Amino acid sequence: MINYLTKFLENLSDICEPIRKLTHKENAWNWTFEHDKAFEMIKKAVTKTPVLKYFDSKSETTLQCDASEKGLGASLMQDSQPIAYASRALTKTEQNYAQIEKELLAVVFGMEKFHQYTYGRKVYVESDHKPLESLYKKPLYHAPKRLQRMFLRLQRYDIELKYKQGKYLYIADTLSRAYLRSTDGNESKTQDEILLVRSDIEVEVEQINMTDYLAISEERQKLIAQSTQQDKTLQQLIKTIENGWNNSEHPSELDPFYNVRDELSVQNGIIFKGDRCIIPNAMRNEILSQIHTHIGIEGCLKRARECVYWPRMNSELRDYISKCDVCQSLAMKQPKETLKSHDVPSRPWAKIGTDLFTLSGNDYLITVDYYSSFFEVDRLYDTSSKTVINKLKQHFARWGIPETVISDNGPQYSSEQFKQFSKQWDFQHKTSSPGHAQSNGKVENAVKTAKRLMRKAKKSNSDPYIALLNFRNTPQQVTKYSPVQQMINRRTRTLLPMKSALFESKIPENVRSNIMDNKKRQEKYYNRSARDLNELKQGEIVRLTPQDRHKEWEKGVVKNKKSERSYEVEKENGRTVRRNRKYLRRTNEQFNPKCQTEEINIDPNEQEISHDDNKNSIRTLSIQSCPMLKRNLNRVAVMEDRFRNQAG
Repeated sequence: MINYLTKFLENLSDICEPIRKLTHKENAWNWTFEHDKAFEMIKKAVTKTPVLKYFDSKSETTLQCDASEKGLGASLMQDSQPIAYASRALTKTEQNYAQIEKELLAVVFGMEKFHQYTYGRKVYVESDHKPLESLYKKPLYHAPKRLQRMFLRLQRYDIELKYKQGKYLYIADTLSRAYLRSTDGNESKTQDEILLVRSDIEVEVEQINMTDYLAISEERQKLIAQSTQQDKTLQQLIKTIENGWNNSEHPSELDPFYNVRDELSVQNGIIFKGDRCIIPNAMRNEILSQIHTHIGIEGCLKRARECVYWPRMNSELRDYISKCDVCQSLAMKQPKETLKSHDVPSRPWAKIGTDLFTLSGNDYLITVDYYSSFFEVDRLYDTSSKTVINKLKQHFARWGIPETVISDNGPQYSSEQFKQFSKQWDFQHKTSSPGHAQSNGKVENAVKTAKRLMRKAKKSNSDPYIALLNFRNTPQQVTKYSPVQQMINRRTRTLLPMKSALFESKIPENVRSNIMDNKKRQEKYYNRSARDLNELKQGEIVRLTPQDRHKEWEKGVVKNKKSERSYEVEKENGRTVRRNRKYLRRTNEQFNPKCQTEEINIDPNEQEISHDDNKNSIRTLSIQSCPMLKRNLNRVAVMEDRFRNQAG
């Protein structure tokens, strides 16, 4: 502080000479009357002109404020020169305030101490407490009760609160550490009489009891205080709050509280972080159960953040809720993932998709080309693998063998017979995850188009094959060419009169690039509200989205990864199913395989990981071996009607 004021002090070097000699290494430390005299002369010099200047109503006014462990300091400045000093000691109650409360109290103390200078004009307040600057700019209701009272008191002043590093607040920092203690007369007074010396707001703020704002019974408050008293970590924290934090020497168990140290205060044996009560370790499980009311993670977090606090509370609450069987079994569906488009083939019929659909009681097979969107529709008189394979062979003989065939996991495609067909005809067979039709969207769109054409043809009593012919010759919006042009490089004859030149062969241009550009546009808009889910690892516990929205999420364990977003999952009943990542939710619950003696009901929506090469492609359940399992050998298996129809 004296070094900062050197430029305003005359003959300072002469006055300080006796004290300066004490700092030399060769001199022994011996404080004498001569040093006392020099020290008193320095104190007098800094409290009168030319060090203290006269107040100028036209100059910019700055108030420097600081709070130490036991005192407040303030200095009114103009043009970097002090006009007046002020300091005072903190009462025992004020010493238990959070640091941010002490810092704001220093501002209130300084503004009201120099009221005749600060009222009615712009004052720049400098504080070394950065959180105070941002909190002052927020709405008043965001602040804790004590800070609200002090902010209200400051509203009559026109101030701009700015952060300044403590090492540059030379005067205020010194005054807060060398604060003005009570005089001999005051020391003999009672505490109530001493309170009268301070401003009304300082007394009012001190009388705020944070426990009065806890909406709990007195018995519960006593229980929290007792648990806090028995918690060794919190007792160490109370001592540290009262004695002050040391950056290098505080106990390691208090590290989680270090970043919020400025917000901590103690009242009635309870520690507060702002307005929030810090819960002792022994009561945290009880509080977690009270916070968790099955309203979801975010809702519980919002409730908790309003009233309680402890280190890692958010992560503990998330973990607690993630293990709740009720919440996990009745969870909402997961958000959609980003769009993963199929690679665009370089030529027609290199990649095809196939699927079965039913219309007006009849079964059909649809086969669509991923390059041209050209599709074939075949009537099926049964849905066995053999029939489907024969229809595909006809198309392969006409258009060639594709490199890749994509289908769902229907019994026709998951049979051993179809597996042998893919080997013999040398094509790669890829399947989509059960229940995730989006992964084979090309076929799904083709099915919609085929159904629409066939329904309209039936209603208008027209030939559905004419409708299919016209569709194949209709130019597409994306490529500007019709499916048949992209397939065979020319148009085919329809009932419309056309010039012969239109039937000439012509290779469509930029088909693949146009398709790719369109896919990129689709991904851009789709992905705005989508996000990727984290990859699952083998052995992780998950919940499976129910096929029926009225059912509950089932528990399972990841067995292995089939493709980028497809996993094999074993459920608690021993069945292994395949699911897309979208339908798997990670959980922290325990996996408990069930060895049941009762009959297992077959869910028609489930696609099991098994193969059967019999003619009807009806797959059987493989019951997991278990030493406690008893088989009912007298049980008669009854075939459902829908399976009997397939077998007929």
